[in-house]
Amino acid sequence: MSNVAAVVAQIQSGSTSTPGSDAPRPARETQATNYLFGLLAVVFGSKKMTVTFPDEMLVAAKRMYASQIAKYDRDEINKGIEFIKDERSKGNPDFEWPNLDRIIGSIRDANRVRALHRPFETPAALIGHDRAVAKAAGANALAAMKAMF
Repeated sequence: MSNVAAVVAQIQSGSTSTPGSDAPRPARETQATNYLFGLLAVVFGSKKMTVTFPDEMLVAAKRMYASQIAKYDRDEINKGIEFIKDERSKGNPDFEWPNLDRIIGSIRDANRVRALHRPFETPAALIGHDRAVAKAAGANALAAMKAMF
């Protein structure tokens, strides 16, 4: 009888999905998402989290952003949270309230390794070459350019 009542309520509301109709998420997505939201509750406080994400919105936000959050492991998420805490301590108004797009972007940026941060590696073409070989190659290249004119 309760099944019939649920179907009638679904037809009347026009909803075509039920809470259990979504495909189950992989464990990695669920764990990473729950870990991030737990840290956000500590950083922003439970009051701001409940105001920003009421019960229904929290479930929807977790479902929507789970695939993006799962790209990062715990260490990477921790780096992003450290960045967010630093920005909050500086008084950055962008991090006053939890904004998931900005938070995920912060995690991405905190873990990005730019060319500036990589150690210098000698290009493979230059390994084994000395100054005399380089000067001879330069002279040959200059002679070829002069021959064009």
